[in-house]
Amino acid sequence: MSSQRFSLRRLIQKKGKQHNNASTTATAAASNAAVSGNVTVLHGLHEALKVVKEASDACPPLKAAVGGLLACVNAYQKTAANQEEIEKLMKSINALASLVGRRLKEMRTTNDSHQRMEKLASDLKNIVNTIAELQAPGFVARLAKNSVDAGKLVAAYQQVKDVLNEFQLDVGLEMERNVQDILNEVVIRDLRRSRDASFRAAIKSDTLLRGPCTSGTRVEILDKIMSWARDNTADSPPVFWLTGLAGTGKTTIAYTICERMWAKDKLLVSYFCSRQLDSKDSRLIVPTICRNLAELFRSYATELVPVLQADSVLGEAQIHEQIDGLLGAPWSASLSRRDGLPAPVVVIDALDESDDGVEFLKNLLRVVGDKKLTRIKFLVTSRAQPEIVELCHSFQLPADMICRLHEVPLVDVQDDIAKFLAEKLPRLRDTDEFTQLTHRAGRLFISAATAVRFILPPHRMLSQDEQQAKLRKLLKPGGTSGSTLLLDQLYKQVLSTAFDEEDEEFLRSYLDILHTVVCAQELISIPVIAQLLSLNEETTRTCVHSLHSVLYVSSLDQLVSCYHASFPEFILDVQRSQFIAPLSFTNANSRELRVFCDKPVFNTQLTRCCFRIMKSELRFNICHLSSSSKLDLEVNNLHDLIQTHISPVLRYTIRHWSEHLLAVGNIDRCSLHDDVRAFLMNVFLFWLEAMNLLGAQAHCFPLLRMTHK
Repeated sequence: MSSQRFSLRRLIQKKGKQHNNASTTATAAASNAAVSGNVTVLHGLHEALKVVKEASDACPPLKAAVGGLLACVNAYQKTAANQEEIEKLMKSINALASLVGRRLKEMRTTNDSHQRMEKLASDLKNIVNTIAELQAPGFVARLAKNSVDAGKLVAAYQQVKDVLNEFQLDVGLEMERNVQDILNEVVIRDLRRSRDASFRAAIKSDTLLRGPCTSGTRVEILDKIMSWARDNTADSPPVFWLTGLAGTGKTTIAYTICERMWAKDKLLVSYFCSRQLDSKDSRLIVPTICRNLAELFRSYATELVPVLQADSVLGEAQIHEQIDGLLGAPWSASLSRRDGLPAPVVVIDALDESDDGVEFLKNLLRVVGDKKLTRIKFLVTSRAQPEIVELCHSFQLPADMICRLHEVPLVDVQDDIAKFLAEKLPRLRDTDEFTQLTHRAGRLFISAATAVRFILPPHRMLSQDEQQAKLRKLLKPGGTSGSTLLLDQLYKQVLSTAFDEEDEEFLRSYLDILHTVVCAQELISIPVIAQLLSLNEETTRTCVHSLHSVLYVSSLDQLVSCYHASFPEFILDVQRSQFIAPLSFTNANSRELRVFCDKPVFNTQLTRCCFRIMKSELRFNICHLSSSSKLDLEVNNLHDLIQTHISPVLRYTIRHWSEHLLAVGNIDRCSLHDDVRAFLMNVFLFWLEAMNLLGAQAHCFPLLRMTHK
């Protein structure tokens, strides 16, 4: 029995030795692999810094500073100190040194570039001196005992990483933005783009249509989006979807993000869709984005030019062809030349207001999903339309990349609305009515904003009592607490005040003016509205100004627009836009006010107005050109002649008559048969001439094709 116990003990000892030997071997192998990996990184960094040093001949101080850094790296390599944090930094510095070497070889020598090199030299020199002191003989032993010195050395190498990254970013972005020669290419200049889509478009200059969030509001949402936008790691999601009901503040949030991105590094392209502006045209989204990306990135622009030269009509093609040909392929082909640069952010706001936003989003997500659009980010805002919701779900956006404004806790929204109202109505902030208004607004910022415009008319100062009286009037009818109901109540109150008139003919004129603003195919001015409807211009101006709470008139060109898309929707909704209005001009207390716009019926009226204007103003040789043998480019002052002889109202009608005709609908369109026939027989050729003078000849065939349908 004792012999068996001895044999068993020997066997256990043998197995234990084998296990210990195996563990020792595995540990040694792992250690050797780590050392080998570190040696590889340090060797790569050594070689990269040699390239930087050789490329610094134009700046001797930089060459000396890089030489000092190279000596520090070599000294560290000889010690085999195996400091994990430092060696992670060495890996990052290696990649950055390679980029810096490339930038130095590619950059043009200018005063700015020389100043950048001298700054880099000065920064590196100071950091290298610190590293050299910390890496004095015996520093390995000190690092093992003194965590403070170890932290200082890590911080010093982090500074090396930061200054190298700052330099390569500055130089890289400067080289990318050197695009003026490419932008002068005819195919780039001719690429159609929206005038009104940019967040910086002049339309925002003196209007509340677009503007930033009130300070201190929407803080958590803005921080979340900015954190995503600044995250340039490979696994950062490329798409962020901001959704919510009409009036919850999507555009204001998008505008604020644009402002912050523009102030940071200008790596931003913005496209704000609007039913009232040319940015409603989905065919302009891709060309506008591409044209703006070409202004930001030379590498992309150089790939875009040959694409347009090979297919000059690609900018007019179907959306899927535009995204593949203009955006996806050139962007992918130019990626390698943008190594180390941040991803730009493309902000597309109110996609539901585009005429075919769903088609655009479907193709965008397809290309992004196929990895043909990497290192570029898209912030998309829209209402939660079923088609858009389905697309975003099918794309499997991460949950934290979707922000639903209608799901933000009500208490947070109410707090932000109170801050907004307190800034706009400081005299009323301590009143009971102020609290009621905040509560009634619910989640809808547009309700609060419309109330402010109702209470504070333009160009007139009201006392606190007058403001409070208007607010009480606003809150009294209906007694509703829902935010959507408040918005309807606001619109009803505004319309009741504006249309408080006994004369039915006067009321009909006011409704025609309002419906023209709602149905117009682009923003039009007060004089154009008056001429289109054969109304007195002063009457038109009075009507528009009486609706100042919901309509905005630009001080630059008198263009009239709706403050928010919810107002035209109210007017076009037969249920919501018929209501009992209080009266002041008669003994009766109220009457039924019907402001509903039957879109097909009113477009019939507008189509006839267009034909009337064209019949009256179109004529042969409308600009009185001296010769028909000259090209337009050869005619002196052609632009001035066009401005003189083609009136604004005629410009509108010749561009948009067919769109009004198309909006009539198949049944009512038959009533316009004689009008169309008279146009084709009497003024068709004059129309073609005018379209050519306006540079819109490319649109003639599509307009006629729509008319044929």
